[in-house]
Amino acid sequence: MMLLGGLLGLAALLTGCDALRDSEPFVATVTYQQQEDGSILIEPETIEADNSYGQIQVDNQTDCRRGFAVDDLAVYEEIPARQVKTVGVDEAKDGRTYTFYDHCDVIDCGCEEKSGITGKISVEYRPEEFR
Repeated sequence: MMLLGGLLGLAALLTGCDALRDSEPFVATVTYQQQEDGSILIEPETIEADNSYGQIQVDNQTDCRRGFAVDDLAVYEEIPARQVKTVGVDEAKDGRTYTFYDHCDVIDCGCEEKSGITGKISVEYRPEEFR
């Protein structure tokens, strides 16, 4: 009997936690652009996230494969040259700022040039009525 009561309590707790999660993910787009001097520009440099999970479209407008990595969120994606890829982000914590970067600068993606791309994901949870 005690086991059944414990399981029912756990089920109620998990249901309550699920209700805290917003049904809509945050959505953002990051663009990598190659400049005339060969440098890589990123826009925007800061992504504003308003809940713990979302999708980031990474638009690689360069002639070289690039990466999108967020170490603290275990995100590592390669973005082929001249293509767009959607990257999922989970478990971003409220009040945190995460750094993303081009991990092809530290692994061999078949391109000589280093982009030096870094940016931030700033997380501030907001209730759905304020989104």
